[in-house]
Amino acid sequence: MNQDWRYPRFLRRLQAVAIDSIILAVLIMGGLVVASNFGVMGRYAVILVAVICVLWEPLFVSITGGTIGHHLIGLRVVSSTTGKNLNIFVSFLRFIVKFFLGSVSVIFIFITRYHQAMHDGLARSLVVIKHPENKPEYELLSARVIELANYQYPPIWRRSVMILFYNGVLIFLIGTITGLLLPAKCLLYSNCTLGQDLALAFWQVLWVIGMVAIIVLCWRGRLFGCRRNLM
Repeated sequence: MNQDWRYPRFLRRLQAVAIDSIILAVLIMGGLVVASNFGVMGRYAVILVAVICVLWEPLFVSITGGTIGHHLIGLRVVSSTTGKNLNIFVSFLRFIVKFFLGSVSVIFIFITRYHQAMHDGLARSLVVIKHPENKPEYELLSARVIELANYQYPPIWRRSVMILFYNGVLIFLIGTITGLLLPAKCLLYSNCTLGQDLALAFWQVLWVIGMVAIIVLCWRGRLFGCRRNLM
């Protein structure tokens, strides 16, 4: 691991995602217009959109070291083991995990040593600043001190498994309680009173808070099944 890498603030990564979203939307609309001129309609147009969405990020990351958004913000995606661009298969894995986990993956940026989202950790990738010498110091983040030297922490895979386990339990409990407290017409057909809508919103907020707490506590070795041990 290259200790000289500097990492971007979360806001910079968010800006890169926003730029990529706009570019991708324009690309999709342009592709559909061109396709329609050649008589490509219906399900074939849907397939075209899917191909553009799936290949857009992995191709740019593997070939150029980042998406257009990354390059405009001054970021680069590299392998944590080689320091070079990811290959196409790893780039595709990274994209798939990011697509399905969404904000859950992003939470890990705030708790991992190298500011990695979950899709970065699984793909062994890092998002780093390309030219740190040209950036002000407040834009440059160093590696965090996550694991204390006098403790032995469980491996990352065990902490990840326990995060999934505890979140599964949390979802089951909240879903069960919600099902017992709210009528079927509200849960199934969205025919809810104002009080029931507020109750649903409360349980959703509670789930988000619980999910974040589980991720942080598991990663720091504080929950049963993934506790750290004093050396």
